Amino acid sequence: MTQTIVLIDYENVGTPGLDELPAQCRVILFVGRTQVLPKNSDIEKLLNDGKRVEFIKMAGLGKDNLDHHLALYLGKTIALEPHADYIIISNDKSGFDPLAKHVNDVLGISCKRITPVRKPAVKPVAPAPVKAAAPPAKPAAKPAAKPAAAKPAAKEKKVKPAALVKDALKKLNEAATLPDTWNKLRGFLEKALKLPPDLAGQVLHQMELKKIFEVKDKGRLAYGKDVPRPGTPPPPAI
Repeated sequence: MTQTIVLIDYENVGTPGLDELPAQCRVILFVGRTQVLPKNSDIEKLLNDGKRVEFIKMAGLGKDNLDHHLALYLGKTIALEPHADYIIISNDKSGFDPLAKHVNDVLGISCKRITPVRKPAVKPVAPAPVKAAAPPAKPAAKPAAKPAAAKPAAKEKKVKPAALVKDALKKLNEAATLPDTWNKLRGFLEKALKLPPDLAGQVLHQMELKKIFEVKDKGRLAYGKDVPRPGTPPPPAI
């Protein structure tokens, strides 16, 4: 069964890009620097449908910044998985249609850009106005006490995904059983390393690039030499 990899320009299409994705696909979601991640309910629905989800958060601003990143990851992913089918979800026809045509015609790899279908908004029917009785006179309120100035929040320390790979390997070597699918491994890392879903997905991507595991037929994971099977001696310290 051919793997389908979907790259979503979330800055351009938003939530409609998450609707009606192919079953058992891998999703790479590109989020702008000033955007918030999708709601947890949307992420949970994707994971529960058997989809692998990875988040790429932009570090900078600028015209076509996200488009350039999407094109970069498309090329890198094609080099790693040349037999997959690729779908770009974006409203940017002039930018991605020529790129998809080149991938199809020159590289011979299935690639297309699609526009998400937006469901029409249902306007609520306004209830008939009800004449309200005049409110009773309110006593003069005492001025509220001036609140104490809030202390500035501590600056969050950013951790690079590559720096967490060693910790992930240590947790896997300590595990009684190894997670056998992408989503199970993602959940394992979220719990073992206390990571949010987007950072866990980026750590998984780094592990896949380092050949710590490979995704085989039917989405099963095959681990490399860095992850011994349960019951075997652990590898020497890195």
